[in-house]
Amino acid sequence: STTGDGDGDGDGDPSTTGPITTGPITTGDGDGDGDGDGDGDGDGDPSTTGPITTGAPTTGDGDGDGDGDGDGDGDGDQITWDFPPIYGVTNRDDDDQQGTIDFNNFPFLEDDDFSTLVMDAATLAQVPAGGSVELTMTGDLSDIRVWDGQSVVLARDEDANILTTFSFTPTGDDVVFDIEFGEYFAKAALTLRMLDAGDVELASATIPVEASPLILNHHLQPAEALWVVAVTFNGGVNNNSMVADFQNEFGAEYTSASGSTYFGDVWIQDEIEFATQIGNQSQRQDVIIDSIRDRGLDDFAEDIQGGLYAVDTWGTPGTDSSCDSFGNLEISPPLTANGIDYPFGRIYWGNGGSGCQMTPTLRNFLIAQQVQAPVEVDTSWLCVGHADEFASFIPDPNSPKGFKLLFADVDEAWTLLQSMPGNTSLPRYSDTHSYSTVNSILNDAELVNRNNNLQANTLDPILLQMKADFGLDDTDIILIPSLFERCSGNSYNVALIPGMPNLIVGNEPGEPIKLMVPDPFMRSNASDQSSDPFIADFRNRMPASYGTDDVIFTDDWYVYHAGLGEVHCGTNVRRTPSTTTWWDTADHLTN
Repeated sequence: STTGDGDGDGDGDPSTTGPITTGPITTGDGDGDGDGDGDGDGDGDPSTTGPITTGAPTTGDGDGDGDGDGDGDGDGDQITWDFPPIYGVTNRDDDDQQGTIDFNNFPFLEDDDFSTLVMDAATLAQVPAGGSVELTMTGDLSDIRVWDGQSVVLARDEDANILTTFSFTPTGDDVVFDIEFGEYFAKAALTLRMLDAGDVELASATIPVEASPLILNHHLQPAEALWVVAVTFNGGVNNNSMVADFQNEFGAEYTSASGSTYFGDVWIQDEIEFATQIGNQSQRQDVIIDSIRDRGLDDFAEDIQGGLYAVDTWGTPGTDSSCDSFGNLEISPPLTANGIDYPFGRIYWGNGGSGCQMTPTLRNFLIAQQVQAPVEVDTSWLCVGHADEFASFIPDPNSPKGFKLLFADVDEAWTLLQSMPGNTSLPRYSDTHSYSTVNSILNDAELVNRNNNLQANTLDPILLQMKADFGLDDTDIILIPSLFERCSGNSYNVALIPGMPNLIVGNEPGEPIKLMVPDPFMRSNASDQSSDPFIADFRNRMPASYGTDDVIFTDDWYVYHAGLGEVHCGTNVRRTPSTTTWWDTADHLTN
């Protein structure tokens, strides 16, 4: 003797997922609710629209799905208790411009760097009468806050107390928590438990709550803003020509910083490095790493902040070496090396040897961000000791990897010089380097020996290392004719020919990619770039995607080149963050 089986199929077969009633023989009613009354409501009451069963009373849940749990979904009392992960950005900017990072202030209306966790009313309606919801958090709690309205309910409260658990009773409305991060790459796990009136767990879910690592920008990211410090020194030496070139090429995206305001400090690349964070709720946080060099440009980061940027410094200001300047902090484009994908590229910096090392505070911080796995290259042979003096990545949309590496090469320079008439006069070199003709360079035995040794013992090994660390082959590399000379006052090396890899990539959205390259002035007529074989050679080496007008040779000679730097050293660029989601694409790089 069987009755309605409770499985919702109307067939009357035994079921373990719904109530089984006993009594006189009944027949399946075919209405799909499993109660045998034929009315489809699952309540087991007599029906006039289908077969009527008789016998002992039957039990139904009244929801019409036949599973006996009363929730109407037919799943046998399965609870839906899922919440999205939280990947956010730090609240380390200064939106109210009060001189304190926002994480150290009580929230105010202009705060825009929070993430939100929404527990909607429909989900909370599953909590039974008298039940509650318990939130428990573990991890980097001193660097995170969870807000319920104007109250901190988890992690670090306004008095620096650490709160690990919070409970509430649903009231029928959505419950929204704001989540605030105070440190880069802060990580926590948030467990959300549904409890009945007796504190018995009915459901549990654990989600990651993480701040974005700090991600440094690379040259494939679009340029949004560019800066040069405009100067005129005593005696009339100025960079007017280079400033004019940047204004002409980049228009409204370009800004001249005042040389008088910043005490003639033109090395704006060395002062700051732009970086970004993104979150999974469309957040973007631009970050300025402010170096510890603290020269004339010391206030520049704060001056342009305007509530838009987070500004942070790692290390003790005034304790810097040359290797703490950010011409020595570079980033490759996204790549694969040794079977490992680096979707945000890899950071690289120079090891300048004894007395010239990046401050350990910044070095350790960058390593801890994990997603850009830093590489160290040898710059101990250079007077200034910066990685941008001999290598740079440029976009190449037509190549398989999307970029090329420009790398300094001595042999290419000798070949090009030997192809020129030996008596070609070189006014700029005569003025500042004591080389009046091409032959005077070729016939300088010390110079020839120095450069040949550099090629064999320094440049070739560095290139081999970069090929391995960045997953490159010969087709990814463009060798750039380069020569170095002895730095005045010591035995180190500095560029003799303006270092053409030491350039700026200006890739504005919707515009051709522009390269701003130091003019090599390897010609008799300084004003006639068309007569310069080094300029023609450089353009010929560039990928086909670059037209003649896209490679701009700018005069950086007296302000930058003579000052032991080049175009890249004297400019800076803010770039659009990568849209690549670090929480998905770089999880193999993070712990």
